Amino acid sequence: MCSTLKFVSGDLERLPGNNGYTFVEDKEKLQQDVEMILTTGIRSTTGLGCGLDDVIGKDTMQYSAAYTTFPAVFDFQQRLNAGLSRLRGAQKSYQYGERTDNELIYDFTAARVWYDNEDPRNFSWSVEVYSVGGGKPITINGSTGGNG
Repeated sequence: MCSTLKFVSGDLERLPGNNGYTFVEDKEKLQQDVEMILTTGIRSTTGLGCGLDDVIGKDTMQYSAAYTTFPAVFDFQQRLNAGLSRLRGAQKSYQYGERTDNELIYDFTAARVWYDNEDPRNFSWSVEVYSVGGGKPITINGSTGGNG
């Protein structure tokens, strides 16, 4: 079984008594891995990540934006789907035999993306991830404005 350090709001979580760190495994590890992939830039060494913040400000919902080849929301949705697909591939390539069924991505829904009502340059999003072990899917929500 794989485990990793637990992050809470970007910081490592310490054990009570401040004598070590908390680890996550199984479905909780899957959720943390997915959240990290969806909220980081694309790493040049591994290709993991989504780079969602790169889309911010590309579309102002102005009349001329209707004539672009790909609207920013489409680019945003494609980045979410590509990031999850790359994570699923990495899970199969690295420590596959050590991972539990609840830690492996089986499938995920198409990312739902919508404009932020207060600032249309930002997006809110939601995606559900199913593990190989089945059961209730993990729902991940976020916003490029940081209000996720």
